[in-house]
Amino acid sequence: MKKLIWLFLLFPLFSFGQVPMEKGSQLGIRVGGGINYGSGFDLSYIKPIGSIHRIDITMPFRFDGKSTSWQVNGYYEIQGSLNDEVTLFVGPGVGFGATWHKDNLSDNYGFILNLGAVAGITYSTPKLPFDIDFSMRPTFVTVNNYDGVFNLDFTVGFLYRF
Repeated sequence: MKKLIWLFLLFPLFSFGQVPMEKGSQLGIRVGGGINYGSGFDLSYIKPIGSIHRIDITMPFRFDGKSTSWQVNGYYEIQGSLNDEVTLFVGPGVGFGATWHKDNLSDNYGFILNLGAVAGITYSTPKLPFDIDFSMRPTFVTVNNYDGVFNLDFTVGFLYRF
């Protein structure tokens, strides 16, 4: 399983001689969740900074029965194309945010500071005005007020191209 995850994370570095589909910025929503912070949605903005590089700014809002978190994460991504419609991406990231955790006795408020990465696949076709995106984000939370130090988020997104 570890080899499969490494292959998925490193695969976009090999572009097979194709340049990813030239497109402008993207704005959209991703829906998903993680192992420590519940499920919810992300607001995402992606800005290309070259033919295979881009900046991905996400704002995940996560909810479970007892806690809520809000974050701002930034990722520097490298893309590689499989064909004209399918693009893989991978890159490192950092983020910060806040948490609210309610238990039987009190409410706890905290600050999140994290280091992480992103890897995913994007389906993009000229027939649709948006891209369909699947991403995986492992995150090491260096400062928080509850749960573990590792989170693994999975999201499915719809990103409008402009």
